[in-house]
Parts: sequence; structure tokens; C-alpha cells
Amino acid sequence: MTLIDAVGGYELPVPLYYDPRVRQLLTAAGTASVLVNDLVSVEKGAADEKPVCNTVLQIAADRECSIAEATARTVELHNQLVRDFEAGHRALLAVPSVELHRFLKGTKAWMGGGFEWHTTHPRYK
Repeated sequence: MTLIDAVGGYELPVPLYYDPRVRQLLTAAGTASVLVNDLVSVEKGAADEKPVCNTVLQIAADRECSIAEATARTVELHNQLVRDFEAGHRALLAVPSVELHRFLKGTKAWMGGGFEWHTTHPRYK
């Protein structure tokens, strides 16, 4: 997953966008968002005869464990990704780039907005 919002002015110069540290943060942010979706939709997915790919269900199948145990592991994975994002974000504050700081702040807000959407949208009720 790649976040780009050229309309909102969240573009980064190519060298910054492709900096491995920035790519790692964007990967962590995108993966954390997917895990939130999987956590919120696991009940719906488990009820389907042929569920779509869901991390919780996959962990439960792979480890032959309960949904509760798989959920706990998925939460651990999510939280580690968020901690990694936050640590990487703090480290990149040393880079003298207003564009980068704005982009990463926007990415952090996007992560929070995704969590809010997933936990309040009727799709998951």
C-alpha cells in the first residue's frame, strides 16, 4: 500500500519517498491498517462459507488455535507495527524536510482515521 495525496499537497521528493526508512514506515502503516480491518471483520469473515483472506482466520488455521488466541496475536502484530512506525517517525524528525514531516504526520492521521472508520462504519456491525 502506498499513500499519495497530491491534491492535498502531500507529495514527497523522489529521494525522500524512496528512502528505505520512509518505505518501511509506509509499509508498517499500510499493514497496520489491514490488520485493523481484519480484526474488525473477523466475525463477518468467519461466518462466510468461503471467507476472504483475513489475518486472524489465517493465524487460527495455521496455528490450529482459537479465534481468541489468533486475535490476540494479530493485536500484538498490529501494536508492534504501530510502535515501529512511531519510532521510525521520531527518528525521521531529524531529517530537515518540511515535506517529509508533513507527509508522515498525515500518514499518522490516516492511520487513526482508518481505525475510526473501521470501528464505526455500519459495514462491520
